Amino acid sequence: RAKEKIVEDLLEKFFSEYLIEFQTLLSDSFWKDSSHELTLRTLDLQEDKNEELLVLLEKLGQRATGFEFYRTPLGQQILIRQVAAMFAAAAEKKKTKLNILFPMIKNKEDLEFLQTQILPHARKMARKRLSSHPHFGLMVETVESLKNIREILLDSRYRFMSVGTNDLT
Repeated sequence: RAKEKIVEDLLEKFFSEYLIEFQTLLSDSFWKDSSHELTLRTLDLQEDKNEELLVLLEKLGQRATGFEFYRTPLGQQILIRQVAAMFAAAAEKKKTKLNILFPMIKNKEDLEFLQTQILPHARKMARKRLSSHPHFGLMVETVESLKNIREILLDSRYRFMSVGTNDLT
């Protein structure tokens, strides 16, 4: 029980800071009353990124990385909170069109997981009404995602794609 409380407190601190960063970004004069599009990318929990969060997760006994991490209970909480923070920050800017990019997608099961296990909970958590519906996209950056590209592209709920050539080399 004490471990769960520690995790909850750390997540709250991390995502409070995360939301503040988004709100600061969106408060910049460039976005003020702007009809520009803004694409935000969710965390990519790989060894070469987000070292602070990975160290914290290691202390909590979490060793999964990439999209597999988001399938763990803690990973789901983190991704839900992150997307909710994006929704909440973007809701403040009525004219800004929000796009959300999900990295490390490998197959259609990952896409379905986002639609059923993450996005509905993030919308509830954000508790703010977005002026428009965000577009969702994905990063193709693994060999497995390249092998599954046809099935991935058939999912019309995802409107754009980015190819991570650095990770594919």
